[in-house]
Amino acid sequence: MNDNESQALERIAAALEVIAHKLAADNPAVTGIDDQGEDENRDEFDETLIRFDAGNPLLFPFSIVNSETTGVDNQEACGNGTTPPVNDINRILRFLSDRNIEVEAFRKDSETDEVLDGIALYMGTHYTQIKKVYTAIKSRISSDKGFWVDLIDETPDTVHYSCNLCAQLHQIAFLEHYMYTNFPSSILYAKSGRIPLAINFITGDWLERYIRMEVKNLIAEFPPAVRFAYLANPHIILPSGGRLELDFLFAVNDEIYWFEAKTGDYQSYVAKYSKMAKQLRLDRTHAVLVLADIDESRCSALEKVYGLGFVGIKQFPDLIRKAAERFFPTEQECASVL
Repeated sequence: MNDNESQALERIAAALEVIAHKLAADNPAVTGIDDQGEDENRDEFDETLIRFDAGNPLLFPFSIVNSETTGVDNQEACGNGTTPPVNDINRILRFLSDRNIEVEAFRKDSETDEVLDGIALYMGTHYTQIKKVYTAIKSRISSDKGFWVDLIDETPDTVHYSCNLCAQLHQIAFLEHYMYTNFPSSILYAKSGRIPLAINFITGDWLERYIRMEVKNLIAEFPPAVRFAYLANPHIILPSGGRLELDFLFAVNDEIYWFEAKTGDYQSYVAKYSKMAKQLRLDRTHAVLVLADIDESRCSALEKVYGLGFVGIKQFPDLIRKAAERFFPTEQECASVL
């Protein structure tokens, strides 16, 4: 285990009290865009949700700095200034309002995010290696019985990253038990903690968090001239009166992107997503379904049929980087201000 991994485990341990407090909450759930999706349940009165004024859904309840009116000179545009990045969510709210879609609430950062976001980023970054163990955990996350995973034929990297994942989940009580034996056979044993927060995280929340973390990490590299915004888990009211929850909206200058995450079967949901993309007036380069398990060769065929973008975890960072870098100042533009 390297220093970064040790530090990550220390941060996880330090956050146990915070997570324990959240686990004690007993609030009703609100259903997202997947009417019966196991990974789409949300806490209606979740303390991590920011709610809008009931009489005016587009009245933001506290001050927002408008990046469009923030002066950015040429040096700052090339990263030589001091203007801090601004998450101007008003641009996303205007985008939705133009389509007669109201926002009731959206998710804000919470104290548990550092821990769970870190694990989610680890899972997404090493998904190829952890896939076998993760699939076993997910299939038994609600069971009161332990389970075994045979790793005898797996690579050392797969064993290392899988065991590290289980260690992190055990640290925060998402796994009640965890043990690995490498002699005479390579066997991993685990038992779920059967905690609502753990079930939500394992069945899909981790992939939503991974998307957010990749976007936030990319934003940290943005030159100040690039205007951005993101909105996590907005609860929306459609023109028809229907209520839905989206996973993630991301704006780069005047471009809006909608990302939905799916860790399991997606086939029964693509028609709903396709309809929603039409309501948002987003094409397949801007409305993207991020899947944990997808053969890259199938993405093109799915895109042609449904008018949505399809991308796997491994390709997602490149997708958002290419989308954003089109707006970065060129080397010639930056050289002219030096």
